[in-house]
Amino acid sequence: MKKSASALVLLLFLSLVLVSFPQIETVKAEEETIYIKADGSIEGTDKILRDRDVYIFTDDINASIVVESDNIVIDGAGYTIQPETAEDNIGVDLRDRNNVTIRNVAVTNFQTGINLENTSQSKVINCIITTNIWESGIKLTNSTSNIISNNVIYSDVNYYSPSVNGIALENSSNNTISENRVIGSFYKGINLDRSNNNTLSVNSVTKSQYGMDLHLSSKNKLVGNTVSSTVRVISRGVYSDSGTGIWLEVNSTYNQIHKNNVENNGEAMRIWDFSSNNTIYENNFINNTSQISIITRGEFELRYTPIPNTWDNGTVGNYWGDYLTKYPNATEIDNSGIGNTQYLIDENNIDNHPLMKPVAIPELHDGTGETEPFPTLLVIAVTVTIVTVVAVAVIYRRKLSKSNKRGGNH
Repeated sequence: MKKSASALVLLLFLSLVLVSFPQIETVKAEEETIYIKADGSIEGTDKILRDRDVYIFTDDINASIVVESDNIVIDGAGYTIQPETAEDNIGVDLRDRNNVTIRNVAVTNFQTGINLENTSQSKVINCIITTNIWESGIKLTNSTSNIISNNVIYSDVNYYSPSVNGIALENSSNNTISENRVIGSFYKGINLDRSNNNTLSVNSVTKSQYGMDLHLSSKNKLVGNTVSSTVRVISRGVYSDSGTGIWLEVNSTYNQIHKNNVENNGEAMRIWDFSSNNTIYENNFINNTSQISIITRGEFELRYTPIPNTWDNGTVGNYWGDYLTKYPNATEIDNSGIGNTQYLIDENNIDNHPLMKPVAIPELHDGTGETEPFPTLLVIAVTVTIVTVVAVAVIYRRKLSKSNKRGGNH
């Protein structure tokens, strides 16, 4: 009964407010594109709240966002950006930007989720990007010194497309790509094209045709990643478990591939077209249908040109799941964890110190990709605490006042 009365009072109050303010109009529909202008103003929506250099979503947004301002933070607060039509190309466009952070937002059904072009010292963190029409989940072009971290990139594309990538770098250098989950991009999970000196660390890539691909890309570091369960798309909706974990192609040289799990793939690694002088050690190659293929395509006289790479660091090599099958008489050297028989890939690619046990690889923590919504429970807890403290203080002062009055009467 009390609840009904309270609800009635609230209803009457809202009715009075609406009657008292007839000038209130329905908010106009969002424009197709929202702009955060160079002067810091917001154009095209009332669903983004500005607090100095921080822009916070207050609701889902059905439009693209073009950022024209530097040195700002865009916090999605757990809300979603989704286009009105499938023709929209880019969810959030950071073109020619510096020091912009995109965080805590879900971006869905754009051809490219978040685009960094000629962008530097910016961050994309804690975002969820899903789509079925994309070119790339997150794309960096001519961009340097950015951080792409703690994101989930997922696609349900179920047909072959040579342009579908989870995270793609083109002509981009000195970027850090870390702790991301890339699932089902169905071409290349993480793709580096003519991109040097980048670090890819502790990422998980699954259900792509090529887990990690380096094309004309050198001096990159691949450390602590898990690349697994790659697939080959045969036709629409038809797959085979025969994808490639890591692909080094066309003069990708002097890369360091260290402490990665490459498992449950059709092919662990493919090394093509003069991709030489790479250092590959302390990796786990487990339960792959085949391990390493090394070949030079092109003119016949170049077909068998040696492509030498280093498969140990002088003391420690890699763990090969088929080592004891391939070399059944191999034994451990003096409890060193090293096998006494070299692992031969070809005469120019030999692991001199193969490991007898898998290497411990950093695990991607469970919180990856979780957004950071407004801390409602924390606010409630703090509010209740403050109210309680104030109430106790008021009661105490009243008791003290009564006590003083009684004392004065005596």
